[in-house]
Parts: sequence; C-alpha cells; structure tokens
Amino acid sequence: MDSLATGISHLPLCFSRNKLTYHVDAFDPLVTLRAGLLTYIEIHTPKAYQSAEFVKLAERVASERPMQMLSGAPFYYGTDFEIDSILDGLLSYCPPKYNQTQIMVCASMTIPFKVKSAIKNNTGVLGTIFTSETLFAIKAGLSADQYPGWKDNFFTNYFDQNKPFLTFHPREKTIDREQPEFLYWLCNLLPKPSKVNVRVEVSFSDGSTSVLTPQFLVNPTQYTVYCIPVGFVTLGLDLLETDTKKVVDYQVWLSNDVNQRLTEIRTYTLETQYFPNTRYVIFVNSLGGYDTIRTTGTGQGSLKVNRTKGEKVLESNYQASSAEVFVTEITGKKVLNLNTGYFDGDQTAYLNELMFAKEIYLVSNDGFIPVTLNSDAYDYTQDNEDLAGRTFEFEFAKTENAFSDLPTAPQQTTRELVWIPSNPYCIYDPETGLTTGFQAASQLVLAYKDTGEKVKGVPPKDNFPGTEGYFAPALSSACSAGNAPFKNTAIAQKGTYTRNNCINSYGDYATITVLANTFGGQSQEEADNRAKARWAFLNTQEYANLYASCLAAPEFYTMNPQPPVNQFNYRYVTKPSTMNCQINGGLGAASGNNADLVFGNHWAIQNNTNPNSKVYPVGKNDILLPCGESYMLTIYGWDKSVRVKIYANGTSLATKTITPAEFQAGEGAYIYQISVAFPSQAKVFVLFETL
Repeated sequence: MDSLATGISHLPLCFSRNKLTYHVDAFDPLVTLRAGLLTYIEIHTPKAYQSAEFVKLAERVASERPMQMLSGAPFYYGTDFEIDSILDGLLSYCPPKYNQTQIMVCASMTIPFKVKSAIKNNTGVLGTIFTSETLFAIKAGLSADQYPGWKDNFFTNYFDQNKPFLTFHPREKTIDREQPEFLYWLCNLLPKPSKVNVRVEVSFSDGSTSVLTPQFLVNPTQYTVYCIPVGFVTLGLDLLETDTKKVVDYQVWLSNDVNQRLTEIRTYTLETQYFPNTRYVIFVNSLGGYDTIRTTGTGQGSLKVNRTKGEKVLESNYQASSAEVFVTEITGKKVLNLNTGYFDGDQTAYLNELMFAKEIYLVSNDGFIPVTLNSDAYDYTQDNEDLAGRTFEFEFAKTENAFSDLPTAPQQTTRELVWIPSNPYCIYDPETGLTTGFQAASQLVLAYKDTGEKVKGVPPKDNFPGTEGYFAPALSSACSAGNAPFKNTAIAQKGTYTRNNCINSYGDYATITVLANTFGGQSQEEADNRAKARWAFLNTQEYANLYASCLAAPEFYTMNPQPPVNQFNYRYVTKPSTMNCQINGGLGAASGNNADLVFGNHWAIQNNTNPNSKVYPVGKNDILLPCGESYMLTIYGWDKSVRVKIYANGTSLATKTITPAEFQAGEGAYIYQISVAFPSQAKVFVLFETL
C-alpha cells in the first residue's frame, strides 16, 4: 500500500446544482438619496476550453435590498444574485463509454468564470467596476440540509481529510467479473502532481498479493474531472488468474509520480455466487460521477403501445377484407421492472442516489441504453432490516415503432470523414495563468478525408475532450510556455497567524512570499489577484508553524518599511493563541456614535461611517494607528488571571495582572486604559499571558 502524500491541499469549487449566490455590497452608505440605484453583474466564461480569453455570457440587474435599522443604526445589505442556473446550463455530465479501457477527460463538468459588478444610475457607472477573481463551478450538488455547512469547504477541508473520488458510495463493494465500474476523480490539488498513477493491489486465493499500475495520467489539468475505468476485466486482472490462483478482491487508489497516495482507497470484492438474472444499472450521482448497481433479482419487461386510428367511408361494393377503421401510427414505450436482489443496509440507503439521478443507463450487448426512472417513491430504510431488496421501474428513453431481433450491427465502409481543427488559441494553466506551451483549436469542422472538402449542412462544433473527433492540444512555438500578457508583482507580507508550537519562546508571524512573474493574466489585475489568492491560500496556522520564527523577545520585532510619521504599529501575541484582544480609540470609542472619529479593530466600531476613521476587521493584527489618541484594550477572560505587558520599541510601558474577580466584575471583559502616549513610528507590542 502506498504511503499517503503529505503537504497537499485542495482548491475550492462552487456547486452548480445548489443555490449559488453572488453578493454585491451596497453603494456608499453615506449617500442618502438612493432612488434609481441599480446593481449590475456580468458573468464571463472562457471563449473556448482552457482559453484565457473570457467573454460575457449573461447580464443581470436588480435593485439593492432596502435599508434596515439594526439596533438604531442604518444597515445597507446590498444585492444578491442567483447564478447557479446560468452556470449549470453550461455544464454537462460525462457518462462513461461502452467498453471504455482508458482514462477519459471530462471537460464539460467544470468551468471557470468571473463576475463583473457595478452600481449604476441614469448617469452611468458610479464608482468602479469590480471584477472577481477566477472562480470554478462543477456540475455537482449536496443535499439541502448539508449544503449550507459544506458549500465553502467541501472541496477544501473535506477533500483534505478524506481525499475522495466523486461518489458517496460505500468504499467497499461486491462486484462480479463482468461488471463495468468507474471512478471519477477531480484534480484540484496544490501542488498539482506531474503524473497520476492508477494503483491496484490484488489479493489472491493463495494468500499472495500483487501491486499493479495499469493506467497513468501525465500532467493532469487543474480543476478537471477524469473518468477512470476500474472494472475487473478492464484492469486486466483476469489475465493474472490461473486454475489454482483466483482473485479474491482488489483495492484501487491514485498516487503521484513517486507512488505517494493522493486519494482514498476503494475495495472491490469479487462475487463467488452465480446469479442468472444479473443486470447492471449505471447512473450519474450527486457529485457528477457515474456509479454502477448490480441487480440480481428477477426482472419483468412490458411494452405499452399507443395507436392512432382513422376512419374512411366504405365503398358501395366493399369486400369482407375492406377496412373502415385503420391504424395510422403506432408508438410504443418499453418498461422494465427490476428487483435489486438483497443488499446490506449501507447499499440500501445509498440507493437514494438512484432516485435523484438525471441520467441512467442499462448495460446491454448493444451498449449503454438510456432509461428514465418511473418509480417516484422509495423506502430507503427500515428498522431491523439486515438484508433488503427493492424494486424499481425503468422506462426506455427511445420511442419504439417496430420490432427487430438482430445481432450487433457490423461496421460499414463509407467515404471516410474527418474532423478538422480550426480557430487555434494558446492554452493557459488555470492555476497560474501562464501559457503551457500547447496550442489548441476551439472548433472542429467535418470534412471528407480524401479531398478536405467540408461536409455541407454540418455546422462546426466545440472541440473539447470527450467529443467525437476531438483534436488534442499540441506543442507550438506560437505558445511558448510561461508567458502571459501580464505577470504579477511580488508579494512579501507577514501572515495573520503566529507560530504556536514554540517551546519556551513566542511565535512570530511568518512572512509569506509570492515571487514576481509567478502568475499571469490577461490584465495586471488578474495576474496580481492570482498572486494574492496564493498568498491567502498559504496564510494558515500550519504554514506559520513551519516557517515562522520562535522569538525569545518578541517585543523587539522589526518592520520594513517602518511605521509612518505620527503613527505606530500595533502588534499583539496571546498565550494561549485562542485568547482575544481588541483595541480602539478616538472620540467614537467613548461616545459610541458611528459618525465620530474612531480607530482600531474592536467589534463595536465596525459600522463606523466617519471617512477619516481607521477601522480594521475584528482582532486584526499588525495595524497602523495614529499617535496622540487614548486607546483602550479589551481582553476577554473569566476564571484565570491574565498578565498584560505593553512595549514600545522594546521598552516596557506598562504591566498589569487582571484577576478572575476583575474579569467577572466586567462580565468577562476587562478594559485597560493606556495612559501613555506612543512615540511616532513606534513598534508597539502587547503580550497577554494566562497565569
């Protein structure tokens, strides 16, 4: 079994099958006359698959939500736009191919997009037009109850912890030797592996095992889904068996180029019992992958026909064989009732997925036959039920008007046609925004191979993986790797987490650096936004614990550049790091009036509207504040003594121990008045220690 790869994180995506809302903040709250204000958004998507050029897809306009009074203060919410239906309409599922043996790219399941927003009135745009960073949507969804809690961290936190394939099927499954099985994998890893190996560990009846790499994927594309066939025969496991050595089960996972595991492990146990009525149902699950159910119960097929009849007048000399009523058209619908056979509890509950499936196929000798599910009710659980079976009714998705009983049709020889690529463009890496060195074609044109003449009446079609005639990108000197119209400027900025694993010392903030020219874009803003997104992605407690320093005397910290004249930098460290401290000063800190001047990061000043105030997010560290003000520190506690030490440029200004009685008298918060003036350009440091 390969060891688990470490140091890997997963990138976020949006669900297109759930409610996806884009929020635009309200216009300047100081503007009181708000009649006629309208909020506009534009959704932009790539011109072609992996193209860096975005074009406008749709536009929406709405009025902002009316002002509300909250605790006596006006609150302007802004505007929400639901964009899930727009994006979901651009995406499509990626069913597996009949007899598929190779990894297939599912380019149609994900899409990058940007949102441009602006506030307008009858005179035009007010303020600036804001363009979001590049976001990614996937044709997938979660249950209504779990979506609110997981929508922002399913593809990040959940993937970090579980490394799943795109399925909620139990990880252990019993299959037979002919059963088609597929695993769908989303590439959203950071760092992205240069190669992905399909790894299989086979257990045999004689007790031996063998590890294979039957398939691999070179340089997978970020934010792309891949369909991997993992059936017994597809993986070639039948070729490993002898009369005395049979496969008992096998496990499947993905690893990188040095065989470090990237995903969960899926176990397939081979069925040893023969079932004469075995059928396979393949259906799309909620995450966009396709799962297989093996049914072993009895099935019953039926045909329902609809006849359209007409009447005609009989001639005076009609015969016995003459008809007055005749049939003008007959159409039929075939229906199949399937009993699943016996499943265990986990399998039975999982059949909920089948009830929500929008695409379902029955496996036959002619291929994957599309059907729809007629059953509209399903008992997914029953107390004290160990083994259970269910019955489903499927309707074939084609209308019948005749009968035939023929073997599979042979291949016919006709004049050979080919798809010719057109409209070339350079491929950009969606993560970095830089050219990959490959050139692609945005469209395909059908032509006769012998003459190159275009086939009349057949329009061009989009060229993306999975399409018949797909023309793969190729290396081209016109798209040399590492280029972009614009590249990012460097970022070297301290993060917001302090190292918390130091021994007998205090943790500093880690400086997070993103080198210049690491990211690209079609504009300078886009390139810099990618760099900022990488900085934010690295701004974690884990990063600080790895790269920040342990300071024996953190009050002597340095800064580059220095705080400006008549301002000081405020930094605090808490031991333990879960403690909280907030600072505020200015007239508004004492009056509580949101229109009065105020400075700091306290929760009570977040709605201040004075344009000259300096209001930072609650608890933000390393903030610049003006000298000459009287500041208050709010420290929260209750049942432990806390020692507060205040320094300026390493020199102690004050030390105070706050007792539990003082905390309780202040209902958990103690306000400590700073009575000294901070010097210009001072580096202030406040240390909180639980005693």
